[in-house]
Amino acid sequence: MRYAPTAASVAVFGDRLKDAAAARAAFTTLMQEVEALNKAHSGRLPAIRTQL
Repeated sequence: MRYAPTAASVAVFGDRLKDAAAARAAFTTLMQEVEALNKAHSGRLPAIRTQL
């Protein structure tokens, strides 16, 4: 027997997807700003690493 998700759980899942999309966009913006900072201060400051 299978049960469909409740309306509340679907709504919460939708909210989490929106949160994840907003976080992804904010992270992309941050990485662009870090790259711009690294270029602007090249030779004066050590570069901020964007990868582990």
